[in-house]
Amino acid sequence: MGGAERDEGRVDNRSVDEKLAPHDFVADFVWAGREVLRKPGVAVVSVLYWSGSAVFTTLMARQAKNPLALLVGAIVAMTISFFWMGWLGAERTFFRLRLEGKEVTLRHLLGGSPVFIGRFFALGLLAGMMAVPATGVAAGVAAALTASSIEALALRATVVNVIVVLVTVLVDFAFTFVTPALVFTTSSATKAIGIGFRMIRQTWPRSGLYVLCPPLALNMLNVMFPIRLPLVTLVSTAAFAVLALVAKGATAAFYLREHPIVSNDRSVVAGVE
Repeated sequence: MGGAERDEGRVDNRSVDEKLAPHDFVADFVWAGREVLRKPGVAVVSVLYWSGSAVFTTLMARQAKNPLALLVGAIVAMTISFFWMGWLGAERTFFRLRLEGKEVTLRHLLGGSPVFIGRFFALGLLAGMMAVPATGVAAGVAAALTASSIEALALRATVVNVIVVLVTVLVDFAFTFVTPALVFTTSSATKAIGIGFRMIRQTWPRSGLYVLCPPLALNMLNVMFPIRLPLVTLVSTAAFAVLALVAKGATAAFYLREHPIVSNDRSVVAGVE
């Protein structure tokens, strides 16, 4: 009893550097970067998905007064997003296979990605349910504090956009280990959320640099609020997509060290040498 109390009251004298374990994060990030360079086709597919979303978001914004163009753009964007959800699982499967020393072709990754569409669609719905209340409250507060003038409406829109940005970043941070859990451990979105949140709590602060690595959130914001210059938007989207891919690889490596339970779904692995 007394020993347990002493253990609980023991002061952790490790340095901040030791607690954060930056060497592990850097090693994982470098490893993931090298694997992407070995198989650049994986990065190309990721960039194409993100760039497609950015292009159609920009086109839809420019065709706001054309209902037909908006409808076509929305259908195309939804189709891209639908298949992109499956690719989110294939990306992480690629890094798992490389950790296991296995080779996998891009064709097999693409062919197996539909396995993950349902999982990530369910996760997206849950994330939306978590984010909508905060955005709704922000919109209500902004409406209550402003009048109905054009200037007030612009201010209201700015407030809502800021809240959307903050919620997007926070959800990205909170879901750091939810997505690998959904690919490697369970097909249930609700169980994956529990596993991911619990893992942050159990591994903090060692997991801090993985949680606070923001390229995925930045890329989402880049697509949601694109720069006016199309070429700049495409370049920034491609850069963030590659950074996000490498960050996913680093996070997958950390997750599998701490929680070495992989999914039983082998469809993405079919034909692996």
